[in-house]
Amino acid sequence: MVAYVETGGGKPDVVTVRGVALLRCGIPAGEGWLAKWRRSRRFRALRRRGIRFAILPPAYAAEAAKWAIRPLAPWPVRQMAGLRLLESRRGTLAALRAPRLSPAVEEAAMALCRGFRYVRLDVPGGEALAYGLLRRFGVGGAPPGPPSLTVSFGGAPSGEELCLGEDCARFQQAEYAPVPGLGPLPQSEALLYVLWQAGAVKGEEIVIKSITSLP
Repeated sequence: MVAYVETGGGKPDVVTVRGVALLRCGIPAGEGWLAKWRRSRRFRALRRRGIRFAILPPAYAAEAAKWAIRPLAPWPVRQMAGLRLLESRRGTLAALRAPRLSPAVEEAAMALCRGFRYVRLDVPGGEALAYGLLRRFGVGGAPPGPPSLTVSFGGAPSGEELCLGEDCARFQQAEYAPVPGLGPLPQSEALLYVLWQAGAVKGEEIVIKSITSLP
């Protein structure tokens, strides 16, 4: 079971969201020694209940880690929704940057080829991919000049890029269209990830409304 940790009081309680059970647990806010001690007791209690992963406020991730409770990394749902977002983009020149080839990188390249006349690849070992895109879509060597869209699968973005790699949450924040039936918990990317992994929310229900860069 995954815990949903939030600031507040009350005893831990199991809530069901779209048929998926989560352990909802409140923890005290604050930086004083008493608040930290109380949070430690809560995290210890969660660990004793077998909790290994949690949706929790980022400010308390380090304290939870002391009890071997890890925050969820919801980048796979961002990547899934981001790849679907590419299907609607159109333009002349797009760029794709990745540290290595992967199925997601290849999927992104094909999506870009459907909407752009040229796709510039910056992927080590991507020669075979470029040749395949040329044969299948007729999209090849890119002309000079800045692309209208750049998709990145790793590292800090350079200018206006859409980050879809495992570290995407470090650089950008995604806003999603409301998904019905998530009460009593507020919608968040991490919650969508848990429900998507459990099959309780379908991929087509998860729609990115906007992407904003983090400071």
